Amino acid sequence: MNPIEHPWDDIDRAIRCRSNLPRNAQGLIVAVREKWRNIPQETINNLILGMSK
Repeated sequence: MNPIEHPWDDIDRAIRCRSNLPRNAQGLIVAVREKWRNIPQETINNLILGMSK
């Protein structure tokens, strides 16, 4: 699995679990950007460290 797939999976699940799902493409873009910006730096560091050299 490509390391970038992990955050995308988390974003997908987080958006699908929302009580107010995006109603259109613009709403989805806003929701994805919000979730993307809130990925903890520690998570990103762990993904980088987990990559093979």
